Amino acid sequence: MTPAGPATAIGAIAILLWAGLATLSVGVTAWNALQLMTAGFAVAFVAGAFWLAATGRVAMLDIRRLPRAFVVESAFSLGGYHLLYFAALRSAPTAEANLVNYLWPLLIAVLADRTRILRTLPGALIGFTGVALLLYQPGGFERPTLGHAAALAAAIVWTRYSIRNARFAAIPSEALIGIFGLVALAGGAVLALGGTPLTWPGTGQALLVLAIGIGPFGLAFLAWDLGTKHGHVGLLGVLAFSAPVLSTCLLILTGHAAMSGRLALSCALVVAGAILATVAGRRRAAHAQS
Repeated sequence: MTPAGPATAIGAIAILLWAGLATLSVGVTAWNALQLMTAGFAVAFVAGAFWLAATGRVAMLDIRRLPRAFVVESAFSLGGYHLLYFAALRSAPTAEANLVNYLWPLLIAVLADRTRILRTLPGALIGFTGVALLLYQPGGFERPTLGHAAALAAAIVWTRYSIRNARFAAIPSEALIGIFGLVALAGGAVLALGGTPLTWPGTGQALLVLAIGIGPFGLAFLAWDLGTKHGHVGLLGVLAFSAPVLSTCLLILTGHAAMSGRLALSCALVVAGAILATVAGRRRAAHAQS
């Protein structure tokens, strides 16, 4: 078992990799959300399979040896989250969809321990105020789009997965590589049935897909899985508050989003709400132990 300190540091790598996911994915304009998800997980599976083969652990790709509950929950969570997230980025303003998705650190802080909900509620309200501000225009609130709804659904799916993942602490993180293949296979089957093949997107966009599959999909999920199972989950939750800031800044720097006071304030409120919720929850825990 990996000591808690190193496991936490490894888990933090996932946060850095995920910060670049929005920027990478919006650059792949030739494919829809399902095509991008399928290709990304296919790359993650192939890269992971080569790694397991090189280290003599190719048998870990056999998902039949894994608990059915783990296979079903992991496949639906990983596939469902990314399908929703990519759909959100394609049907709502990129920075707005990205920030709504990054409510998941706040939701984890609020929902990880239901006995602390009242303590964490003020932080949650501040965070959701930040999201509401995204929809505000001088003439009033704009109507949320399906993209905003998809981003919120993605945040909920990832929150549920992260909270419940500790139940499978005995399963090695490398077992997720087989799940990557299962998700890619399922996505490919749906594409084939719908008559939407994976055509060549061009060399530049293909390189972006390769980067997504190896980084934010492959390495990031393995790192997050190990960190949430064997590291300091609370500290990882705090570090995750930096994700919306880093991700939004990358979108702005690469020209995929425009900087505005409203966006900056919304981002600050989401991060502040998450931090407040975490601090309140910890104070409740410390008080209960004293």
